[in-house]
Amino acid sequence: MPTLNIIADTPADQERVFFSAWVLLENDKGEELLYRIMGADEFEMDKRYISLDSPLAQALLKKTFADQVQIRNEFQEIQYTVVDIQYGTEFIAD
Repeated sequence: MPTLNIIADTPADQERVFFSAWVLLENDKGEELLYRIMGADEFEMDKRYISLDSPLAQALLKKTFADQVQIRNEFQEIQYTVVDIQYGTEFIAD
């Protein structure tokens, strides 16, 4: 039987992207996108939750402010820059 691990604490280093982080990104067109990294069974695009197993989440893990990641699929390559990282139940815009 699988084990369920509930993570209630925020990471000690809140300037890096880990599980449950809200991550504000800017793409190469200057558009901002907001995502929260969640478990595979918790993702909901309408809430902007993405799966920890997704290529974007995997590329973002352990990144910090101003780091860049590139995601490539069969149609295009997109570059994102990490603009903000927050932990909590909702993202609070500055």
